[in-house]
Amino acid sequence: MESNQMQIILENMFNDISKKYPTTYKKAFQILHQCFMNIIRHPNDMSYHKIYLNNQAIKNHLLIIPEILNILENIGFCKMGSSSDALLIYQGKTNDILKDCILILNKYLSQTQNQTTFQNTFKEPQLRPEKTNKQQKYPPFIQNQNAIHKNNNAINDNNDANNL
Repeated sequence: MESNQMQIILENMFNDISKKYPTTYKKAFQILHQCFMNIIRHPNDMSYHKIYLNNQAIKNHLLIIPEILNILENIGFCKMGSSSDALLIYQGKTNDILKDCILILNKYLSQTQNQTTFQNTFKEPQLRPEKTNKQQKYPPFIQNQNAIHKNNNAINDNNDANNL
């Protein structure tokens, strides 16, 4: 299958998961992202190519979404072992498909991160209480400039009065 076709299929699969499991897909995508990044960072260390299906995080976040197993098998993971010690091992010939998955996952993770960040940082604007004292407080250097202007105006008024 051509790379572009596989990218489109993966994009559709991840999109379907995000819609079908709106409350749980984020954590599953984060775990997948981390697994794929580990394989790319450590291509010769086979311990990073394994996903243990009896791991609590995998059970609680990946296996609750059956479509994720389908994705993993389609991109080169093979299931091995018995039910008690079952694992998935990445046996893909290249990491290109993993890089494509990471790019797709980044889109979904950045969307959810931006939404969370916006929700956490947005606050209702607070109205300022009205000032009861009409005299505004300015920093000292502005207060001094206002005093100088008042003095200059007073001197100019005196000069104008003397010239009459």
